[in-house]
Amino acid sequence: MPHPEPASRAWRGFGLVLAAALTFALYNIILKVILTEKTIFGLFKIGGLLVPSLGNSLLLLWIRALVVVPGIALVATVLYPKVWQDVSQFSTLQDRTLVSSLLQSGFGLFLSQILMYLALWQIPANIAVALFFTHPITTLLLVWLHFGERPTRFRIGVMAIILLGAICTILSGGTISPQNSLVAGSLGATGSGIAFAFYLVRIQASTQRMNPVSVSFILFAIVFVLASFSLLLPWQGSMAIKVAPANSLALAVGGSLLGIVTLIAYLCQNSGIRIVGASLASIIGATGPAATAILAWLVIGETLFPLKVIGILLVTAGAIALSLERRHRQSQKVRR
Repeated sequence: MPHPEPASRAWRGFGLVLAAALTFALYNIILKVILTEKTIFGLFKIGGLLVPSLGNSLLLLWIRALVVVPGIALVATVLYPKVWQDVSQFSTLQDRTLVSSLLQSGFGLFLSQILMYLALWQIPANIAVALFFTHPITTLLLVWLHFGERPTRFRIGVMAIILLGAICTILSGGTISPQNSLVAGSLGATGSGIAFAFYLVRIQASTQRMNPVSVSFILFAIVFVLASFSLLLPWQGSMAIKVAPANSLALAVGGSLLGIVTLIAYLCQNSGIRIVGASLASIIGATGPAATAILAWLVIGETLFPLKVIGILLVTAGAIALSLERRHRQSQKVRR
């Protein structure tokens, strides 16, 4: 039986995972500022570097990936020295089932990112993130279809709570510009969650056959490749890449900042998981909607209407409940 973690080490792990959750929330705020002009702390306006388009979303994702991929490579080498052996196994197609699973996971992650970018152009960050965190509903349904794991009554009840929270969040509306669409933004954020759920389900098979650190690096590399090839397509009209020359430097800095924040969050999350475990980390990570709502309120002044707060709290509570239930089931399997 493993010795329990010293209290100081356990608290350090908890702090790292919490820092990761807050950093991911900060990522959402920075992304929102890049996409739409916002007033920071009520003092000065900044952002709005891109006009809404699929091409611009791909460009921003590509800039971010350009920073993340080499950074993740360095971090992965430290966390798991055998990462390049795993990458070689993937690139030489030694395990076609694993390669297929990773490619599908990478596409799901890529699609999820693009849809979230498009959603954040239309609706406040706190609404978008709350709708994104409805992905546990889709995940449970996909697990049922793929692995035959029928949802329990408890999970069905939690799914209902998350769905109710999503409905409250949408109905709360909020400050949305006349040129933006609550429906389009809500569909984009929900679609992002569905794509992320697909990524989660497909990644389960990958992490059972390859170290999670290696899997993470390969997935980021796949997203970079997909973004690179997508930028070569002849996007026209409302989907074209449109960047004002005056915003080029600011966009490069903003996209790089997104990459750096992603690296910090990834490093904190993986270091924390090594100490406290993935199950506890998932519980803390489920506070994403609440953390994003608070930061969006403090930093860019997004209004927290009562119905919106109720919706965000319901989604957060549902996500935490599912994580707690998953942890309980895992502990029962270990005891058996």
